Amino acid sequence: MHPTRKLEKKELLTSKKSIQSLFDNGRIIKAYPLFISFEVITSERPEIKVLFSVSKKRQKLAVRRNGIKRKLKESYRLNKLSLLEFTLEEGLSLNLMIIQVTGDEVPYSTIEKKMIKGLTKLKESLIKAN
Repeated sequence: MHPTRKLEKKELLTSKKSIQSLFDNGRIIKAYPLFISFEVITSERPEIKVLFSVSKKRQKLAVRRNGIKRKLKESYRLNKLSLLEFTLEEGLSLNLMIIQVTGDEVPYSTIEKKMIKGLTKLKESLIKAN
């Protein structure tokens, strides 16, 4: 399996059990304004499942929340390769939840910088755990 830059539907975390487990057992990495919650799971094949979230409490309008989620997805899609290659090499499966916690409009450039920082911290945390 060769990693691609696409963000396919099968890469999205949709299982309610997995999402609840992520809330209950997940560890958090902070790269303000992003929080990345993750959980290493057991699976037959290495993969990463990801969920994007923006707080309704902080961002009232659905149009704005959806716009922020689009920025999060694009930033993740462009910067996921190093993490994906690492998980394939190590044989790890991950569930990720990427949350923007601020209610302010954040420019895409800031989101991308923080996404890179958060994914790098995540990779370092996984290296320390193994």
